[in-house]
Amino acid sequence: MKRDLHSVSIAAGAPSAACEEITPELICELTRSSPLITVIGDVILDSWMQGRSTRLAREAPVPVVEQGEETLSPGGAANTAMNLASLGARVRLIGAVGDDESGAAVRRLLAEANVDVSEVVISSQLTTTKKTRVLVDDHILLRLDTVPMQELDRQERQEVDDRLCRAALAAAADSDALVIADYGGPVHDSDLPRRLAGVGERPMTIVDAHQPEHWRDLRPTVVTPNVHEVEETLHASFRSGRHRVTLAQKYAPAMREATNASAMVITLDRDGAVAVDEADSIHVTQAQPVPESQASGAGDTFVAGLALAMSAGFPLNLAAEFAQLAANVVVHKEGTSLCSAADLLELVGPDHRSAEMGADAQDSGTRHSGRDRSSDRGAARRTVLALGLFEPGSDCDSTVLESARALGDFLVVALSTSAGLSSTDSTAATMALLSSDPSVDVVTTFSGDATAVVETVRPDVIAIDASTQTAFRPAELTLRFSHLGVDVIDLSQSREAAPADVAKEAQ
Repeated sequence: MKRDLHSVSIAAGAPSAACEEITPELICELTRSSPLITVIGDVILDSWMQGRSTRLAREAPVPVVEQGEETLSPGGAANTAMNLASLGARVRLIGAVGDDESGAAVRRLLAEANVDVSEVVISSQLTTTKKTRVLVDDHILLRLDTVPMQELDRQERQEVDDRLCRAALAAAADSDALVIADYGGPVHDSDLPRRLAGVGERPMTIVDAHQPEHWRDLRPTVVTPNVHEVEETLHASFRSGRHRVTLAQKYAPAMREATNASAMVITLDRDGAVAVDEADSIHVTQAQPVPESQASGAGDTFVAGLALAMSAGFPLNLAAEFAQLAANVVVHKEGTSLCSAADLLELVGPDHRSAEMGADAQDSGTRHSGRDRSSDRGAARRTVLALGLFEPGSDCDSTVLESARALGDFLVVALSTSAGLSSTDSTAATMALLSSDPSVDVVTTFSGDATAVVETVRPDVIAIDASTQTAFRPAELTLRFSHLGVDVIDLSQSREAAPADVAKEAQ
């Protein structure tokens, strides 16, 4: 999907002209593009530990924390991969983890999100990095990092390096984009910069690294340093407040030279980002400022959004706006979070169906659901989430999806990966076929009890087919998600009835 959109040059602090280009129609089109993106980087496991503290310890004036619930999330390069998958990309992850509990946990979480982890190297001599944040009353009290304490022996280091390089070189041949997510771990210590630099025709390459100049031999397409990384690379200093945007523009040419990058996006957390393209056109995005404790992983989400948009042919300014929009979503969530197409559409606001109206739609005034699309204009969007296993092309399942679509204005189909799909490829193929169904707006996946996808989408209606989904019953779902005020509708009767009749009965 190539787009003929010109770069926008704006003054620092001016409103983002390209932001108006991020329409619901564009979001739907982009998240359906399904590019193959390979993330090469250091894999981290994030832990968020809830606690309760009412007293100080006798041994020292420090809080005594009673340990509560722990939430695990992929972090670092793994978080970038998770966000790409959540946004609709096909994702392969190349990295290294230890043969330990944290390594197994992060690989399991990635696989459940349909990230290909077959090229993640497992080493008995590595310790998987785990970052544990202890929260008391929603404030981070401390962060405890489990990191490798000893180096690999020479033979193991060479084996890990060879496997990483072989996988990366193979990925360079069939990927739409490469993302380097270097957190100073095994990928940073490898021979990858030299080996990848020798690839003649490499796909678009984005480098997100603590030391971006380490990858200068790649001559990357885009480098995405934050303020601290710019300071370290150039031995420069940023001042606080409004001057940071001006300074980022000043330092961008020197950063491009230091990293050999064609383009540069300097992320400024609460101040947005400054994007400078090959022609030195400058574009500034605007962030939604939040406390620093809520911004964990937002940079990974930004890079994921940038990679997805640029792999689809978007110019840098528009890709940066899309990336900023995705980052603005996750900073308002707890912990290390993901951004989905449904999140972006909720943030953009207006019903995307009025934005999608073209000549054909204006002539007919209808969609396959049989409703007058002009009635959506100005109305609140009603989101329907259809859960289950679906067989694209099946007349019965097409009728079920059409009936689900008739219950609202926007249909998200969540495909169960717990059973019935034997591989990542079959999952991707099924998702692609579902995306082509005229009743479906967004396709995603889930595993287990669907809590994560329901909490993310926050639908008005959950639609299931109880005749085939033994794991779900309307009463059970109604009780489990009662705090969301969501309606649960069983569409098993729609196999025998017209969708409009099903919708009328449900209402």
